[in-house]
Amino acid sequence: MKTLADFKRALQVGRTVETIHAKFGSFGKRQISKVQSNAFALKTERAGKTVDSWCEFPTAKDIEFPNENTAVIYWGEGTGREQILTYIFD
Repeated sequence: MKTLADFKRALQVGRTVETIHAKFGSFGKRQISKVQSNAFALKTERAGKTVDSWCEFPTAKDIEFPNENTAVIYWGEGTGREQILTYIFD
């Protein structure tokens, strides 16, 4: 992946992605359950039930791609900008 468009194309229903939060660590590998024009959902276990956790698409300036299978999402501006999420695709 090299662009936001590549990231959106990689988000296919049924594909597995590991989500790593910068402060809370890994949420494990989860399956993509829905993809829309503005967001995507990951299957998540909560209280014994499988639910959808929705994630909005970042803007192009807030995403970087260290390699073909990894996307890093940033939050904030200027010196306050910090890494918030990492998605690693299988």
